[in-house]
Amino acid sequence: AGRPHWSVEGEAGSFAAYRGALRGAGSVGRFGFSGAFSALSARNQRAHNDYDQRSEQGRLDYAPGAHLAVGATFRGMQQSYTSPGDLRTPNTTPVEVTRFENNLGTAFVEARPSARWSTRLTLGHQEYFLRGTSRYNGGPEFVSRLGTRRWVVDWQHRIEPGSWIEVVAGLNREWSSVRDGGDGKEERLSALYGQVRIEPARDLT
Repeated sequence: AGRPHWSVEGEAGSFAAYRGALRGAGSVGRFGFSGAFSALSARNQRAHNDYDQRSEQGRLDYAPGAHLAVGATFRGMQQSYTSPGDLRTPNTTPVEVTRFENNLGTAFVEARPSARWSTRLTLGHQEYFLRGTSRYNGGPEFVSRLGTRRWVVDWQHRIEPGSWIEVVAGLNREWSSVRDGGDGKEERLSALYGQVRIEPARDLT
C-alpha cells in the first residue's frame, strides 16, 4: 500500500564476494504490488569452492470492489555450490557441483459476501529441483537428480455468528509427484478442517 517506493543495496568484500538487492512496493489505483530480487556470490579461499545464490519474490493485488480482492504471488530461489572435497581425500578429481532450485507461485480470490462471512480460495504450485555431479579419480561423471512438483487448492471460510464466537472451516486438496533419479512416486491428499473460537468473557478464550 502507499506511494510506490524502491530501495537498492550492495556489498562487496574479499574472496570476490558480493551481495546486492533491489526492492519495491506500493499501490497505483486499485493495484498493489511488492517485489524483490537479491543475489549473493563468493569464490572463497580454495579453488573450486564457489557459491552463488539468487532469490526473487513478488506479489500483485487487485481490488475491483470493497468486498473482493484477487492476487498472485511468486517466490523463487536458485543456488549453485562447488565443493573441492576434503583436504586429505585420495580422490584426484574431488570437485562436486550441486545446483538447487525452489519456486512457489500462488493465485487467490478473497471475498466478503457479508459482514460476518469472508472466504478465500487459493491455488498454489511448487517445483523443487536438486542436481549433483561428481567424479572419482578421473572416472566417469556421476549425476544425481531429485525433483518434486506439488499443487494445492485450499478454500477457507471465516464466519462470525456473534461478537464472541468465530468459526474457521475449509477444504484442502493436494497433488504431489517426486522423481529420484529414474524412480517416481505420486501422492494425493484430501482434507476437511475446522476450528471454533469462543470468547465468553474478556481475557478468556
